Amino acid sequence: MPPQVAFSIDVRADRVILSGSLDSASAPEMSRAVLRLSFLSARQVELDLSNVTFLDCSGLSALLQLQRSVSPFVVAVSAAVQRVLDLTDSGLIFNANTPLLPTA
Repeated sequence: MPPQVAFSIDVRADRVILSGSLDSASAPEMSRAVLRLSFLSARQVELDLSNVTFLDCSGLSALLQLQRSVSPFVVAVSAAVQRVLDLTDSGLIFNANTPLLPTA
């Protein structure tokens, strides 16, 4: 059995900050947090992926589903997330006019 990577969600004002592995185990929790905040907030939800260390197809699928339903604004991505977005040509789906760049 592969080791489990910690995952955490921090909600601050209109921003959801994710850390760790975004995969089949954590994607539903992330989706619930973003959807809950989108219904409670009058502003667009911001999604910070700068601390995501791993993103699999389940995590990407959850992000794409959220983009279609509540259109969170992705403010930052990690190199791991950027790589998946680049490999799948998904980067422009988020923030259509702003290419995503890894933070530091």
